[in-house]
Amino acid sequence: MRYVDLRRLSRRDTHVREQLRTGRLVRLAPEIAVPVAELHNQKPWERATTRAIAFAKAADRAALCSLSAARAHGLSVSSSSSVVELSYVNHLQAPPRKTWPENVRYRRSLVLPEEVVDLGGYRATTIPRTVLDVARYHGVEEGVVVMDSAIRDHGLRLEELAQHLDNLGRARGITQSRTAIGLATGLAESPLESLARVKLLQWDNPLVRTVQEQVEVVLPDGTRVRLDLLINRWLVGELDGEFKYDGETFGKPVDTVLRQERLRENAIQRQGYIVARFGWLDLQSNGAGPCNFLKTVGELLDRYGPDGPGVVA
Repeated sequence: MRYVDLRRLSRRDTHVREQLRTGRLVRLAPEIAVPVAELHNQKPWERATTRAIAFAKAADRAALCSLSAARAHGLSVSSSSSVVELSYVNHLQAPPRKTWPENVRYRRSLVLPEEVVDLGGYRATTIPRTVLDVARYHGVEEGVVVMDSAIRDHGLRLEELAQHLDNLGRARGITQSRTAIGLATGLAESPLESLARVKLLQWDNPLVRTVQEQVEVVLPDGTRVRLDLLINRWLVGELDGEFKYDGETFGKPVDTVLRQERLRENAIQRQGYIVARFGWLDLQSNGAGPCNFLKTVGELLDRYGPDGPGVVA
């Protein structure tokens, strides 16, 4: 993405002003503009990242934090929020709320200079500080999602994270960060898998005895497959993000992806496992009880009991 700093325009930059006037450039922050065509070609989560970076480039005293920093670092998130989160560096104060631009929020929490990195023309909190803040401000589930991503993709160690947690002292929401650290593993291969796992582990259902991730199963023909989630050693939860069916992510037509998944599912079932598939909507809370994911798992546990049908190979 090309970011145009409008503060640096000279009288000779008439072509930039013309692009603004004709709508080929759009302001994402008061001082930063981007090409409309490039912005429209982005996915929603990519646009959220672009907008956050625009505000960070315009900020003199603040750095991206929490979910905005997570996106800037390339961490996986499950939230669809497009609110830009900023925090002043080495200062507890924030601008008056009435001066905040639309969909921008300043966090009042001390961020030390050593907890900030330069990402190429703008600043963001370090990955350890970022993931702890996500859990503090957005809850355990979102915290586990970004922690799994940081462990898996950036080599973050839980011991390192625990040390950063101690440095935060008694900051607001610190209990949620501590809980998230205890649930993070880095084994999940997608935000959806992280979200499903943490929902199961925090679910008060005595029939759930074990939850395993990425368990390898050898099929009769020697093929090795990994199960997204294995509950009580017999119930398989397969988590499907919509990106798998966009025709782009794996470079295969949708019908080919679906056919391959069906063949894989049948092979797993022939080994005696019960397989249930879930998508993003199944994991969304509806406010009137457990999400569809937990309801379905609960129904299967009630039907077969905690030990299952007892025919796993």
